[in-house]
Amino acid sequence: MLKQLLKYEFKATKRLYFGLYLALALLSVVLGVTFRQEHALAHSTSFQNLEVILMIVYVSVILAIAVLCFVNTGDPMPSSTPVRRNA
Repeated sequence: MLKQLLKYEFKATKRLYFGLYLALALLSVVLGVTFRQEHALAHSTSFQNLEVILMIVYVSVILAIAVLCFVNTGDPMPSSTPVRRNA
């Protein structure tokens, strides 16, 4: 039973986080390459602008992952449970 529960939990988690973690990994590689090329193109303002934009996107992806982790840790109400409203 636990094996099935973990299987479906990992599938649901993969649906949510896979794209964000993939974007984070790709941005890490691209930023690593741009930081290593910084000395060769130190006087190029367009290259510096590219680095700033990439850093902003990188931090945004990290914040998106943090927000999703915070939002998805709550105990969701099952959809089959009727909601009672006081009239």
